[in-house]
Amino acid sequence: MSDDDHIIDTGKGTFLLSELGHVEVANVKKVIEDQTWDQFDDAFEKMVSQANAYHELFDKPFLRWKVPDMPPPDLDLTPR
Repeated sequence: MSDDDHIIDTGKGTFLLSELGHVEVANVKKVIEDQTWDQFDDAFEKMVSQANAYHELFDKPFLRWKVPDMPPPDLDLTPR
């Protein structure tokens, strides 16, 4: 287990977070590292879709990621 991994307990068993969605998360990380921002939305959407599919698979359909239409008003997105 790596230092940044987490153990997930579904109530039906346990697994490491790294066992789930590693391809989708790795793609988002690569886009950020490479600063290829034109690819970010697609990579992020695939990661969210996969996370939601895992929630369905593990009988947790009430856990759904949803990207808000607008950022929260208290979130300052001013470039620095």
